[in-house]
Amino acid sequence: MEMKHIVFLAGLFLCIPAGTIAASLSRRIQAIVLMACVFSTAFIDSVDVNFMERWWYRGTTRAIEISFVDFFVSVLLLSALVSGLRGKSRLFWPAGLGLMFVFFLYCVCSVLLSDPRLFGLFELSKMIRGLLAFLAIALYVRTPRDVYLFIVVIGVVLVFEGSWAIMQRYLWGYMRVRGSFVHPSALANYCCLLAPLLLATALAKVNPLVQGLCILAWTLAVVAAILSITRMAIITLVVVSFGILVFALASHFNPKRLSLVALLGIVGLGLFIRGYDRMMERHLGMVALEEAGVEGAGRRVYYAEALNMASTHVFGVGLNNWSWWLSEEKGYPYHSTDEPGDGYRAVMAHSAFALALGELGWPGLFIFVALWGQWLFLSGRFLFVPKPDLLTNVLSGCFFSTIAAALSAVTEHNFRSQLFFIVFNMVLGFMVGVRRTKMQSECRQFTVQNLNQWT
Repeated sequence: MEMKHIVFLAGLFLCIPAGTIAASLSRRIQAIVLMACVFSTAFIDSVDVNFMERWWYRGTTRAIEISFVDFFVSVLLLSALVSGLRGKSRLFWPAGLGLMFVFFLYCVCSVLLSDPRLFGLFELSKMIRGLLAFLAIALYVRTPRDVYLFIVVIGVVLVFEGSWAIMQRYLWGYMRVRGSFVHPSALANYCCLLAPLLLATALAKVNPLVQGLCILAWTLAVVAAILSITRMAIITLVVVSFGILVFALASHFNPKRLSLVALLGIVGLGLFIRGYDRMMERHLGMVALEEAGVEGAGRRVYYAEALNMASTHVFGVGLNNWSWWLSEEKGYPYHSTDEPGDGYRAVMAHSAFALALGELGWPGLFIFVALWGQWLFLSGRFLFVPKPDLLTNVLSGCFFSTIAAALSAVTEHNFRSQLFFIVFNMVLGFMVGVRRTKMQSECRQFTVQNLNQWT
């Protein structure tokens, strides 16, 4: 066992209990833990520990990955549970958790019934981390103040990433900026997922300082995405931003909001045009996908392979076994190494939906798509509320963040990376917490109105 693993285990058994006790005794400390949890996602791939790693394997997860983000998630979740047991808050079953458990149990069965099981075990460990992140944020958010705190921390993170991206491009000469992440696509997808929340908040009636922070953070997120020259993420960010602006005008039209929407639209369009030449330059340099010997086929190759897997294996080839099965099926040669199976393997599919079909079969794809439908329904039902308040706007932002994640999952496998997966589950937990806060507020207003009528 290496020294980093010893340090990690020491922190696991010392820091988490101490942090849990402190956070459960003080709501302010718990808020600090939340801020650290969200901000640390910007470094999730940089400060982590990996167990049983198999870096030669070309799958979406190559080890049991544990990041220091998980420390904060554990403290936040455990302190929320302790507070609930002590009567300081009310524990509840978060909306959507049932189907998420069903999908997880299906994946467990897929791993148990497949061969090899090791790579599926890697993926299951990440799914557990995602569920814990979802629960931690969902149980934390109780009041509008918690909503403000989450949004402000996201704004600070995106200002930090956008500023860093600008320095990388114009001071250090990076062709494709990557911010604090290991790859430019990670930066772009991170901004693409979180920026809609800030744009939706900026269009609500909020504190002018918070509104200014949201506008600045959204602008810098767009800049960072464009400077990363990641085509799908840029297109997705433009689409979801346009959708938020349209629904903002449709739900509450007034001259002030019209001027703000027009200003943000002009800024976004100008930034897109400014970075269009770089994006096209990279696109022309990647004329065709040289995968499976099919020139010019693009990402359709992965869906063709997924259909082939599902036709021969009704329940898929096993979670995270795409690369293994394809390499075995097509007979890729192995390198001569000491570890069995070490060598060149086919790359995993550049699509989360193709991966779900190939690895989990048609039943797994059905549950996976049902999950997306559930997530969109939970937040989308608040899109057409007349004269929306802060919570309604935030839920609309969560809806478009989910749309952004779904569009990225069509042509990218980034949804299955630890960065995107953990952060997306945090957004889902935030959405569930905001939704519950919104519904409780409506119930209180309804009760007060009825009492006033009877008295």
